[in-house]
Amino acid sequence: MTKIKRILTLIICVAILASATVIGTSTASASGSGAGLVSWAYRAYNEHWKYVWGGASVGSVDCSGLIYSYAGGERVTESMIAASPESGSISSIPRIHGLGLYQYGHVGVYVGGGMGIDARDEISNVCLDSISNKSWTQWFKISGVSYPTSGWQEVAGQYYYYEDGQYIVNTSRTIDGVTYSFGSDGASNKTPSNMSSTADSSSSNKKHKKKKTAWQLGDSGSQVTKIQKRLKELGFYNGDITGYFGTATQKAYKAFQTAAGVVVDGICGKTDRDILYSNNAPVYVAPTTVAKKKTTTKKQSTKKTTTKKTATKSPVEIITPDIVGTSAGKIWNTLNGSEEALTEKELLSLTKLSGQSLYLGLGWLAREGKLESDGKEFKLA
Repeated sequence: MTKIKRILTLIICVAILASATVIGTSTASASGSGAGLVSWAYRAYNEHWKYVWGGASVGSVDCSGLIYSYAGGERVTESMIAASPESGSISSIPRIHGLGLYQYGHVGVYVGGGMGIDARDEISNVCLDSISNKSWTQWFKISGVSYPTSGWQEVAGQYYYYEDGQYIVNTSRTIDGVTYSFGSDGASNKTPSNMSSTADSSSSNKKHKKKKTAWQLGDSGSQVTKIQKRLKELGFYNGDITGYFGTATQKAYKAFQTAAGVVVDGICGKTDRDILYSNNAPVYVAPTTVAKKKTTTKKQSTKKTTTKKTATKSPVEIITPDIVGTSAGKIWNTLNGSEEALTEKELLSLTKLSGQSLYLGLGWLAREGKLESDGKEFKLA
C-alpha cells in the first residue's frame, strides 16, 4: 500500500508540473510601469491569448508569464512577493493600477475599479473578472515596476488623477483651471488639457516628441479610444472600449475602410480619419443572404423502438490550478497548526477535502519540497 501511495504521489507531481502556474528563477530586474502592465494585460484579454504552462510570450502565457512577458525580471513566485517593496491583504488593496494579485499558486494583474486580469487555465485562458470572484489573498507591488504617486496617469485610454499614491474617486478637482469629475472607477470625464504633470513620466522623454498622425495595430491611448467609440457608433465595432488597437479594432477599421472606398490597410491615417469623423461617414450594413429552400424526399423507414437505459455517472470533480493551489494551502495550514505528523485520514477529516483534492495538494507540496512523509503520516519539511 505504501509503495502504491508513493507511486501515486510521483504521478501527481508530474501532473502538477503540467498544470502549475507559478514558476521561474530568472534574476534579471523587472521594468516598466503599472499603467503599461494594465494595458498589456488588457491586450492579452482582448486578443484572447491562450493559457500555456510555461508560456511568456505574445499569445501564449501562464499566470506569471502574463506579467513576465511585459516586465521581465523574475517569474512571480512566493519569494518575489516576499521581496516586494509593499504588499498587503486583498481586503485593503489600494487604488493603484498594475499591482500584482496573489493567491497560493496563482497570480494576476489588478487593472483598477475592483477588476483583475489573470491567465487562469487551459479552459478559461485569459480572464477579466472582479477580484471578489477569485480567492485572492494578497496584493503586492512588483519589484522594479514603477507606480505613480501624483498627477495625471493615462491607463488603457482613460485618464486618472493620482494623489498621495492612489487615484481619486467619487470627487471633482480643478486642475490647471479646468474642473474634472471622477466617478467610482476613478476615470476622468474629460481628457486633460495639460498632461505635463502625468505621474511617473520624465520630462526628458517628452522633449522633441513627434506628434502622432496615424494609429495602427499595437497602439494605445485616448485617440484609440475615440476611434473605437466612433467605429462602434457606425456599427463596425462591437467590442469593449479599451483604448488598445488590437486585432478586433483592426478588423473593424478595415471594414470601415472598405465601406468608405479608401485603401484597406487597417491604419487610421489622416485621410480616412477625416471621413471617419465626418457626417458622411458610412455605416455598417450587414450582408444579406438568400436562403435556398431545400427539397427533401421523405423515406419511409421502419425503426425499431428500443428503450435506452441511461447510466448514472458519479459526479466528476473538475481539477483546475485554483483547486490544486487552494487544496495545498489548506493542507499546509493544517500541518502547520499541528504539533504531530498527520495521517491521510486525519487530513481528510481536518481539511474537509475530497480524496482527489487531498492527493493533488500533497503532490504540490511534495514538488515544492515542503512535505515529508514515511508513507503513512505527513508533516511539513
